[in-house]
This record gives sequence, structure tokens and C-alpha cells, in this order.
Amino acid sequence: MNSRSWRAYYLTQGFDSTLALLPVERIVFSGKSEFQRIEVVDFETLGRGLVLDGLVQVVECDEFVYHESLVQTALCNCEDPEDVVIIGGGDGGALREVLRCRTVKKATVVDIDETVVEVSKKHLKAIHKGAFENKRARVVFGDGRKYLNEKEKDFDAIVVDVTDPIPSGPSLFLYSREFYGLAKRALRPGGVLVTQASPFQGRQFLRVVRTLKSVFGCVLPFHAYVSSFADDWGFSLATNGRSPAVNSPAEIDQWIGRQIRGKNRYLNGNTYRANMSLSPLDEERLARKVKPITDSEVRLKSKVQEASSPWIYQ
Repeated sequence: MNSRSWRAYYLTQGFDSTLALLPVERIVFSGKSEFQRIEVVDFETLGRGLVLDGLVQVVECDEFVYHESLVQTALCNCEDPEDVVIIGGGDGGALREVLRCRTVKKATVVDIDETVVEVSKKHLKAIHKGAFENKRARVVFGDGRKYLNEKEKDFDAIVVDVTDPIPSGPSLFLYSREFYGLAKRALRPGGVLVTQASPFQGRQFLRVVRTLKSVFGCVLPFHAYVSSFADDWGFSLATNGRSPAVNSPAEIDQWIGRQIRGKNRYLNGNTYRANMSLSPLDEERLARKVKPITDSEVRLKSKVQEASSPWIYQ
């Protein structure tokens, strides 16, 4: 029989209850932790990836688009960042990017799921590139919210790289106004927070941006197309004081050349500005009045049975 006459597929959920079939070469790891189902999958066209609770988190073919956009956008808006904390980020990709910044002296990953980190260390070396072994890196296993609750003016930057909010997942309480209040308190003057914020065109993205605006004075939404997510992905940057900079391409290129070790695969001055670009329709959509996410809503959502869609804050 021709080896290509049949295929195995991974069925995963996309935005707005859509489904995607991804051809699979093999399942490298499959297991369940206290918090979520964990799989490492070798996809035919995407390369190796991490899947949590059936949702693709990161794959080799384009993880750099996501991680460079998430991390470097924050750090270039923070003057000479030295101490950075990553909430989530158990695959190590965000940690890798933080450690590429020359001024960073300490990078802490706070992830609730030790199994995700250990599986990633073993099976996702092409993504973390040994970042966990860097002498500037530290890993804390625990609740990121509780961790920040004990901090005050400790960090130059907070990177929130957590899973999407589904009823059974571990990240529900990391999207609320109260959580962002703790994060703001944990930042030093001039500090920045950046978070992944779900698909850019979704209502949930609007709610995350609105929630950040209810806490921080300056919030800058941005986006980057991540092909493995089959979506234009939304992010949001928030500052403790000054407005986030929308610098010229030349200024961004100069900052990357000065601060970032090695060569970027995606982010440069032009793609940075493209990520920040909003159409008139986008600006109109982002101006809609939506409610901020609060702990009281989170408590109600946490009691819901597993939903048909992962995008719970609609």
C-alpha cells in the first residue's frame, strides 16, 4: 500500500467554533497533568508542536512570529529592562526571546503546570533552544496570580503567555481586571505588561483590551498573523506610565540591532509597524463599548460545563 494513501489527522478547534484538520506524522507525547491534557505532535507541514486541551499552542514552523511579536514589542517599550517575569510560557519560547535581550539580568517563568515545562524541556528543544538552562533563567511552579500578589514594583516587564480561557483550563483568572491590577502593582515605574489576547477579530479581544484600559492608563493593541493558528492573532501592550511608542521602522531596527542577540526571523521595523497598524474598521470596532472582565464573571464561568468554544469571554 502506498504510504500516502491514508493519513492521520488531528482535529482541533479554531476561532468562532470552526474546526481544523491537521495532518499528523506521529504523536510524540500524550498525557494528562493535574490541570490539562498535554500532547506533543509532529505535524506533517507545521513541524513539532505543543497542544494543550486540544488547542495548538506553538509549532516550530511559525512560533517565532508569535514569540518575537509578544516579547520584543514589550521590551522595546521598556528602557533597558533587567528583570522580567513570564506568566505561563511553559514551552520556553517566550523565555528564549526574553534572554536574547542584552540588558536582561533575570528572567522568571511562573507556570502552574510542571508537567508542561518538563515535557517541553525534553521534546521542544527546537523552540526553547536551551533557555531553561541559562544562568539568568529561573522557573517557579505555581499560580501566576498568587505569585504577582506577593510582588510590588519588582519587574520591568511582565509577559503574560497563558492558555486560552476555557472552563476547565488553568488560566481563567489571568484575564480579569483584578489580575491586571496585581500586575500593575508588580511593575516598576515605566514598566510594561504584554499579553496574548486571542484572535484579533474576536469579541474576546475587545474585552481583554477594555479590561486592560480599566486598569492601565496607556494600552496599545496590536496583531500578527500566525499561520498555525489560522488567524490574525491579537496582543495588547499596557504601560504603567508613559504611552507605548509607535516608533519608526528605522528606530525599531536600531533597537533590535542594539539589544537583541542573534538575528530575528520575523520582527523588524516594518513588521513591527505593520503589527501596530489598524484599519478604520479596526479602530471603529475597538471603540465599541464592552464590559471589562471581572473576577465575579470568572467565578461564574468556572462553574460552566466544558463549552463548545474555547473563547469564553464573549
